[in-house]
Amino acid sequence: MGSLFAWIPALAIVVVGLIFCFRMLKRGLSTMKKYRKGHFEHISAQEQQIREDKKNISASEHIHVAYAAIVDLLRLEGDRPGFSVTRQASAVLLKTPRGDIRIRLNMREKILHSTGRVLHGRTAWWLEYPDGIEEFSDLVELMRTLAAYIRSGSDSGAGKSIRRMRRVALKPTGNAR
Repeated sequence: MGSLFAWIPALAIVVVGLIFCFRMLKRGLSTMKKYRKGHFEHISAQEQQIREDKKNISASEHIHVAYAAIVDLLRLEGDRPGFSVTRQASAVLLKTPRGDIRIRLNMREKILHSTGRVLHGRTAWWLEYPDGIEEFSDLVELMRTLAAYIRSGSDSGAGKSIRRMRRVALKPTGNAR
């Protein structure tokens, strides 16, 4: 009987400890959920800010960004022979062994005369090559297609290769979950 009285306080301490640990764990998980929710809200707010900032960038600045991206792409692909890039007033010209490719930006701009502010509308990137024109809604999609085109190294015509590389560049890789 004496040993039973010794185990009751020990059992009570263990139960109190388990309750304390359970409450801490529950509170910690809810804090993590709140943090995660706040983090995703912050990410979506930043994405919205980027979309708003893109509207305030002029067409010439978009062309400058595209030019820098293509120069960087060529550098990352090892400065392959026969490829060169030049910037023009409203386009970027990529000279390739299979023909010249011109990258243009189609953007609506409207000037508000009362405030002097320029409003920018929907943008579309045009990839012009000897066989036709491809339209891209985003510079990222255009750059993926150009990267696949530069890596391809086939001797087929520019038009067929660009259309094929666009399909290849837009396929999911299977790594994303």
